[in-house]
Amino acid sequence: MKKHVNLILQRQASSGPTEWMKRIRSAAVVLCVFFAIVIIIEILAVVFMQRKVANLENTKKVSSQYLLRNKELEQKIEFFLYKYNLLKTYLEDDAEVYSYYNLLLTLLTTIEVDATLTQFNMDSTNLANFSLTFDSYEDAIKFVDLVESPAFLNYFETLQLNNFAFNSSTTSYDLVLIGQFKAIENNENQ
Repeated sequence: MKKHVNLILQRQASSGPTEWMKRIRSAAVVLCVFFAIVIIIEILAVVFMQRKVANLENTKKVSSQYLLRNKELEQKIEFFLYKYNLLKTYLEDDAEVYSYYNLLLTLLTTIEVDATLTQFNMDSTNLANFSLTFDSYEDAIKFVDLVESPAFLNYFETLQLNNFAFNSSTTSYDLVLIGQFKAIENNENQ
């Protein structure tokens, strides 16, 4: 009997250890490629974060140097804001003293008495305290009579004589009056 090799027929390969080795090798290659990609992504992320941290540290360094150089400017700005807030508060509480002062000066110029306004104080409720000086007793008494007239009292809610004194050093008479002005808008309409 002759034995010969049949090249036409193929033998079925056994699904033994060689097949498992091929599968393990394929899985290992896929896992190595996956882990290589993950490692590359992680390296790129670390490099990106390091650059970002370096940029932020540089910005922080520049900003802190700017603040140190401009400390005086910052103090001036804070002082300006403080003064601005004070002015804003003052304007909210302002009693428009200048307007009432001018009104009183106008009233004094319209009467025929020689009087000098020596002091004028006013609070936010329009309560005024003012002092007048007269050269003669007759002028002081004439002014007191004029103060009681409706034309003069038209500008005040209340008005009272607080003090009447003779000043011996200047030989003049001082009158101190306390009164509450009416609102200026009401005075302009009358």
